[in-house]
Amino acid sequence: MSKYKNYLIVGGAGQDAHFLTELLLKKKSKIYLLINNKVPKITKNKNIISVKKINILSSEQVKNYLNKFKQLTIFFLASYNISTTEKETSKVLKKNILINVNGLINFLEYISNYNKKMKLFYASSSHIYNNTKTKSQNENTIPNFNSNYGLTKYLGKEICDFYRQKKNVYCSTGILYSHVSKLSSKKFLINGLLSSIKKNKKKIKVKNLNTLLDIISSKDAVKAMYKIMQLKKPGNFIISSNKLLPVSKVIDTLKSLLNLKNLKIHNLARKSKRNETILKGNNSKILNNTNWKPQDNLTKILKSFLTK
Repeated sequence: MSKYKNYLIVGGAGQDAHFLTELLLKKKSKIYLLINNKVPKITKNKNIISVKKINILSSEQVKNYLNKFKQLTIFFLASYNISTTEKETSKVLKKNILINVNGLINFLEYISNYNKKMKLFYASSSHIYNNTKTKSQNENTIPNFNSNYGLTKYLGKEICDFYRQKKNVYCSTGILYSHVSKLSSKKFLINGLLSSIKKNKKKIKVKNLNTLLDIISSKDAVKAMYKIMQLKKPGNFIISSNKLLPVSKVIDTLKSLLNLKNLKIHNLARKSKRNETILKGNNSKILNNTNWKPQDNLTKILKSFLTK
C-alpha cells in the first residue's frame, strides 16, 4: 500500500493551486494537477507531482482519468476570475458556466456513479452575497448576487449541495472571501497598487479609500480547504477573517513598508447615499469544526508581496 495519499487539483496552474501544492507536499501526498493551457512551475519533488492536460468539459475524458484511482481527494479550484474593475461579458459568463457547472458535474457524476470513496472540495466565492444587505454573512445567509461571476459560483455551490444531500457524495464547499498573494493578477487590488506606485512614487489614484475588505492570505485559505476535507462530514464553510479593513489601511501599511510617507493618494470615490453591501464572513463554523484560524495579519500579507 502506498505511503502517499492522492490529491487532485483541478485548475492546477492557479494561485490557490500553487499554495495548496506546497501544503500537500508536507503531508506525504501524491499530487495530480489538471491544467488547461498554462503549465505551473515545479522546481522540487517532481517525482510526486503529476501534471496533465485534459478537457474537464468532456465526461469521457474525466471518467477515463479518474478510473485509475481507488482513493482520491479532489480540489475543484478551476475558474475564470475577473476583478471588480473589469467589465463582465457574455464570453466570461459562458466560460464560467462551462467550468463551474458542466465541468464540476462531470466530476460529481463520476463519484456518484463509480466511486463514492472519492471526496471533492468546491471553491465558491463571497460574490454570491454581493447584493446582500447584511452586516455579515454566514453559511445560512440567502445568496443574493449581482454579477455573472456570482451567479456561476452560486450554481456550483447549489450543485454540490444537491449531490451531497440527494446522492450521498462527500462534497464540501468553501465560500471564499478575499484571499491574496503576490501571485495575484495585477488587475487585483494589492498588485494593482504596487504597479501604480512603481510607475509613480509621488501620487496614485484609488477607486475608493473607504471600501472595506475581509481579507486573508492565500496560504491561510488553502490551509482551511485542507482542514475541511479532513472532516468526517461534508458541508458548506465560510473561509474568511471575520474582520474588516479599509483600503486606506492597506495603502498606509504599504507606504510604511516601502518608506513612501510622502506618497499622495487621490481618492476617486464620489459620495453616494446607496447602501452598498459589505462582505464580511462569519467564520465561526470552520473555527468550531476545525482548529483553523487565519495566521497572517495585514503586515505579513503585504510583506509577502514585496519579497522576490
